[in-house]
Amino acid sequence: MQNLRCAAKRWCFACLAAVALSFAAVGAASAAEAPDAAADQAQNEAVAVADSEAADAALAASGEASDATPPAAGDSTQDKPAAGDSAEPAKPAEPAEPAKPAEPVKPGVAAHTQQEIAKYFRDNGIALNVDMGFSAAPSVTKPLSPGSLDPATLNNAVKLVNFCRYVAGLNDDVSLDDGYNAEAQATALLMAVLNDPFASESPVVPGKPADMSDELYELAITDWRLGNRASGSDNFENLQEVILQGWMYDSSNGDVETLLNHRRWLLNPSMGKIGFGAVDTPKGQRAHWFAMSATDRSRRGSEINVAWPAQCTPTELFAPGSAWSLSVGKTIADEDVAAVRVTVKNKKTGKTWNLSSKGGDGELHVDSQGFGQRGCIIFSPRGLKVAEGDAYSVSVTGIEQPVEYDVSFFGLCAPITKVVPSPKSFTYNGKAQTPRVTVAAGSKVLKAGTDYRVKYPGSSVNAGVYQVTVIGMGNYDGKVRAEYRINPQSLTKATITGVNKTYAYTGRDIAPEPKVVVGGTTLVKGRDYTVAYSNNRGSATRNTVAICQITGKGNYGGTVRITYTIKGSSASGGSSSASSGTTPPPTSYTPTTKPSTKPSSSNKPAVGWNVTNGKWWYRNADNTYPANCWKKIGGVWYHFDGKGYMQTGWLYDGGAWYYLASSGAMQTGWQKIGGAWYYFNGSGVMQTGWTRVGASWYHLKSSGAMQTGWYRENDKWYYLKPSGVMAVGWSNANNQWYFHDGSGVMKTGWFKQGVKWYYLNASGVMKTGWLWEGNQTYYFDGSGVMARGWTWIGNSWYHFELSGALSRNKWIGDYYVYQSGVMAINTTVEGYKIGADGKRVKA
Repeated sequence: MQNLRCAAKRWCFACLAAVALSFAAVGAASAAEAPDAAADQAQNEAVAVADSEAADAALAASGEASDATPPAAGDSTQDKPAAGDSAEPAKPAEPAEPAKPAEPVKPGVAAHTQQEIAKYFRDNGIALNVDMGFSAAPSVTKPLSPGSLDPATLNNAVKLVNFCRYVAGLNDDVSLDDGYNAEAQATALLMAVLNDPFASESPVVPGKPADMSDELYELAITDWRLGNRASGSDNFENLQEVILQGWMYDSSNGDVETLLNHRRWLLNPSMGKIGFGAVDTPKGQRAHWFAMSATDRSRRGSEINVAWPAQCTPTELFAPGSAWSLSVGKTIADEDVAAVRVTVKNKKTGKTWNLSSKGGDGELHVDSQGFGQRGCIIFSPRGLKVAEGDAYSVSVTGIEQPVEYDVSFFGLCAPITKVVPSPKSFTYNGKAQTPRVTVAAGSKVLKAGTDYRVKYPGSSVNAGVYQVTVIGMGNYDGKVRAEYRINPQSLTKATITGVNKTYAYTGRDIAPEPKVVVGGTTLVKGRDYTVAYSNNRGSATRNTVAICQITGKGNYGGTVRITYTIKGSSASGGSSSASSGTTPPPTSYTPTTKPSTKPSSSNKPAVGWNVTNGKWWYRNADNTYPANCWKKIGGVWYHFDGKGYMQTGWLYDGGAWYYLASSGAMQTGWQKIGGAWYYFNGSGVMQTGWTRVGASWYHLKSSGAMQTGWYRENDKWYYLKPSGVMAVGWSNANNQWYFHDGSGVMKTGWFKQGVKWYYLNASGVMKTGWLWEGNQTYYFDGSGVMARGWTWIGNSWYHFELSGALSRNKWIGDYYVYQSGVMAINTTVEGYKIGADGKRVKA
C-alpha cells in the first residue's frame, strides 16, 4: 500500500482541522440537539471546575483555605489533647467491599450474517472494481479545470462505502453531496497539478499554482484541510480500489502507529453525506489522484464499539496487512492506555495473541483524537493472515466497559487464479496488437463479460512489454495482470539501397547514405535506425573494404553491415561484398579453387609481405602462404582468408567476434568502432555482458557495444556512467542523486552512510525536503541528509527527534512546538509566556 499518499498514518493538518472544524460545525448547526460524547466530556469538566471554585470560595469565607499550609512549630493556637485524656481513639471504619468489574459487552452495532451480507452484495449490485468515468474531463494544463466524475462512478463509490458500513453494523444510507463532491474534485486537481505525492502529504497547505483561479484554489484547500487524499499509480486505478486498499486499509503491513483516520471517518456513525474526487494525469506522471470529503456529522449516530474487521467480514473488504481496530466512542486517557489489553484467539487452532501498548504478540496503539469516533484501539497480531473460513474471538479489557466479540471471514467471490495470453509475443507491424486471454478460477475456465472483463493498455502498437489486466465480475474477484511483448521487426528482411559497390579514393571519409525499406515502409534515420561507418577513408595505395553498419532502433532491431570498396588511386582491381544479419558477418570463406596464378621464377615474391591487386598477403620462407588461418607476424596477429589475403574489419571465427584494424592487426582492449566502444580481451575476442576491466565493471550489450545510462537486469537497476563504468556509491543522473551498493544495485528506501540517514524514493531518487513515512514526518536538507535537532526551514524553526521524526505538540526544553512542528513565538502556551526568540519566559 505504498501508493497511499495521504494522512493515512499520521496527524496531519487535514485531519487536525477536520476534528476541530467538524465539531465546530456540529455546535453551530445542532445547538438544540443533545451534545455528543466529546461535548458531554467538556461539560462535565466545566462542572467539575465550577464545583472546585465554589468549594474554594466557601472555605475562604470560613477563614480556611483549600490549599492551607501546615502550622508553624510551637503554634499555641493549635488544638492539643487535654492532660490525662484517656479517651480511646475511634475504631477505623470497615473497608468497603470492592466493586465488581464490569461485565464485557458486545459491540453496540448490528451483527449481520454471511447470508445477509451476500444478499446485500447481490441485491445492491456492489462493484468491487470498476473503471472511472467523467461527465467533464479534468484539465491539469492551462486552462485548469477540475472536471467532474460521472454519476455512475460516484454512485458505485458511495454504494461501496455503504456496503462497508452495513458489514460494520452501521447505517447504510450515506448519500452523495454536490458540495462535497466539488471540494474533493478541486483537491484532486490541485494534487495533480502539483504532481508531487510528497507535497500532497506535506503538513503545509501548498501555495496557489500560477494558473489556478483564487476561487478554485480556495475550494481545493478547503478540502485539503478537511478531507482525505491519496495519490495512486497502477495500484490505485479507480475509486473502488482506493476505498478498499487505501482508505479502509489505511495502514502499512499492520502498522498500528497509524491513526486509521480515513477508516474511522468512513465508519463514523454520525456520517450522513460524502463526496469524492479523482483526476487522471497525462502520460509520464503519476496516473491518478483521489480525494474524498468524509468528515460530515449530519446524522446523529449513537453506535459505539465499532469494530473492523466486523463480526462477519468478507475477505474482499479486509486487505492483507490491515491493522484491526475497535472504536469505543469515548476518550481513553493517556494514563489509562497502559492498562488496555487485547486478546485474539483463533477459534479453530486455539492460537492466541496477547497484545498491549508495551508489546506482546504484536503491536497495540490507542488514539483518542476525534477522527469519526474517539477512543480507537488499533492492534495488529503478529503473523496473523486472515483467510476465508477463519474465525477469531476478540477480548478487549482495561477500558471502562470491556468488550468481547467474534470475527469470522468468508469469501463473497471466487478469486481469479490464472490468466494466460495467447500469443505471448508479436512482431511489430505498425498496428495495434493484443492477445486473447484464457482466464480460470481454479480448474474452471471463466467466461468473458460474465465472469471477468479485460483491460488492454491504451496503445500497444510500438515494440515493448505490455500488460493485459483481467478484472473479476459477478461471482469472481481479483485483478490479475499478464505480460505480452511486441518485438522489434528485424532489419534482416530490409531492402537497402544507396550504397554503391565501389568508390574512388578521395582522401576524405566516404559515407554513403543508405535508404532502408521494410515491408514497403521507408524507415527514418535516427528514429528507426542509426548508421555507423568503419574503414571508410581508404588508402591511396591500395583498395580498402569499408563497412556501412545499419542498426535498428525503436520498432526495428538487428544489425545489417554492407561492405563497399574504396579504390586507391595507384591500385588496380578490387572487390566488394555485402552481407546482412543481426550480428557482424564473417568475412572469411572457403574458396572453391586456389589462386590460379603463381609467381614466375623471374618475378618471385619476396619472403614476407606482398601486395597483389591492392590486397595484402604473406609469403612464408618455404614458399607457402597462410590461408584461412591466424598467423602471428612480428608479435602481431593477422587473419588470412581462404585465398590467402589479409583480412580487415569484423571477423567471426570459432564462435567469437574479432576486429582487425585497417593494417590487419588483431585488436585488443578498448576500441571505438562506428561510434561505439567495444572491448576485446587479450585473445582478441569481443566481450559481452558484465566485464571487469582494471578495477571497474562495465556492461557490454549482446552486440558488444558498451552500455551507458540506466540498465535493468533481474528487476535490479544499475547505472553505467558516460564512461561506461558501473556506478558504485553516489551517482548523479539527470540532476538527480542515486546511491548504488557495492554490487552496483540501485538502492531505495532508508539507508545509513556513516552517521547520516538518507531516503531514496521508489525510483531511487534521493529525497530532499519533507517526507511522510509511516506515521512520522521527516525533513531532508539539500544534500539529502535527514534533519535532527533544531532546523530552520522556510521562515520557521522546527525540531526533530534523534530518530528524525518531527516533534509535535511538546516542550523541547524551554521551547514549544505546535502540532505542525513550528516553534511557537510571541504567544502564551499552557500559561507560559513565550518571547520572540521562542524561549519560555520564566516567572
